[in-house]
Amino acid sequence: MQEWINLNGKLIAADTPFIGAQSRAFRYGDGLFETMKMVKGEIRHWGRHMERLEKGLHVLRFQGAAHQHATFWLEEVQRLATRNKVSHGARIRLTVFRGNGGLYDPEDHRPRFVIEAQALPDNCYAINENGLVVGLYPEARKPIDIFSSLKHNNYLLYAQAALFAKEQQWNDALVLNQYERVCDSTLATLFLIRDGELVTPPLTEGAVAGVIRAHLLDVLPAKGVPVREAEIEWTDLMAADGLFLTNAIRGIRWIKQAGEKEYEFNTNASLFHLLSQTIYG
Repeated sequence: MQEWINLNGKLIAADTPFIGAQSRAFRYGDGLFETMKMVKGEIRHWGRHMERLEKGLHVLRFQGAAHQHATFWLEEVQRLATRNKVSHGARIRLTVFRGNGGLYDPEDHRPRFVIEAQALPDNCYAINENGLVVGLYPEARKPIDIFSSLKHNNYLLYAQAALFAKEQQWNDALVLNQYERVCDSTLATLFLIRDGELVTPPLTEGAVAGVIRAHLLDVLPAKGVPVREAEIEWTDLMAADGLFLTNAIRGIRWIKQAGEKEYEFNTNASLFHLLSQTIYG
């Protein structure tokens, strides 16, 4: 079946070339992206995605707000999902990028965009039965700056960490910041569990501003689940009762092993199910 993408409001075949050699997106990674989950025609946590995108557009000095309105984005996403016949369950990626130009002389600052909509497998709606195996990526550190919390297109560190994880036969790699503390994984926010409390690194540690991360920090206290932000060392992971990752597509994914330390699913099973229900219930 023909798959389509949405390029600046026009639906075109997914294999149509649209980036040239002069593109700032290609040259410099000058842009942002949101990866979202559609279920029965609705984007989960839509407002949080839009809030993060708008912040990123401001930080990266995009101009021309016509394409920044949530209603516009939603209409374009739904139009593509309908065309690809994946509205029942889809992975949506919205990439916003600048056009052509050099470092100091972009042709203009208006956002271009491309939207992709692909069907999700059924297993993206359940907690992973087999726990993840993770380790530390040793070859680079993530700097902490104004860009570190953004979902920007310059993802070289995370891309290399993911390749390293594959070489080690891990499911994911944890990334350290410039202070040798854990900030997140290649695709997800890290939480640890200790004495019934959840802990995740603050954005000041270089963590990406995850949508599910923000949701859990907001809603869990009212459900009687203590959660807080704190600096996390590797030794804290070794002393934890459990670890899990969160992102917008997979929700909760529990970790069974980090380095040499192993964790039991049954120890935190009820908590994992509560978290999953909180996110996608």
